[in-house]
Amino acid sequence: MRKIVVLTFMTFCGFGSMQAQDIGEDSTASKPFFSRGSVIHGAYLEHYFSEDADRHISATQLNMEMAYFIWNGLSLVTDAYFLISEGHRVVDFRNLNSERFGVGFAGFLRLDIFDFRFHSLFAETGFGMVFTNKDFPPEGTKWNFTRRYGGGLTIKIDPDARLVLGWRSMHVSNGKGFGHPQNPAYDANGLFAGLRFRF
Repeated sequence: MRKIVVLTFMTFCGFGSMQAQDIGEDSTASKPFFSRGSVIHGAYLEHYFSEDADRHISATQLNMEMAYFIWNGLSLVTDAYFLISEGHRVVDFRNLNSERFGVGFAGFLRLDIFDFRFHSLFAETGFGMVFTNKDFPPEGTKWNFTRRYGGGLTIKIDPDARLVLGWRSMHVSNGKGFGHPQNPAYDANGLFAGLRFRF
């Protein structure tokens, strides 16, 4: 399953790179990448590691997004993703299998700052929901809310394409409250890499 996610990601990024190259001579090439009114598409591969001692769970996500710049450097982002997880959660000395798959969506507010000639930095925060085939984490629920924040670096590879490297922190919870037996929650830090491009 992980190989399928990686191959899909590589194919999508390759397509986006070709599209950006094809329109490199278009009028958008002279327009700043993060300017007001720009629409940017993106594809990322993310991998998260749990912070909790009793939750040895990792999660991999294939993300596809669209960002609309409401102001220079400030964008609203919609994100959809496919998730797979593996590992286990320890409950009363039992190791509960945490292999899951699911889909999710999120909304972000992203600020691209320090836009230099060949690279830029960004910070972001957002909320969403994820739906899995089984309770996630084990003894939780199949549906959960998500909160993510992080930042990273973009590197210019074409007037209409940027390589993206970054870090995110993710919290997954069904909102039933801290300490609730059906709300074990999942907290993790992750790294991601991908491509942003505009048509």
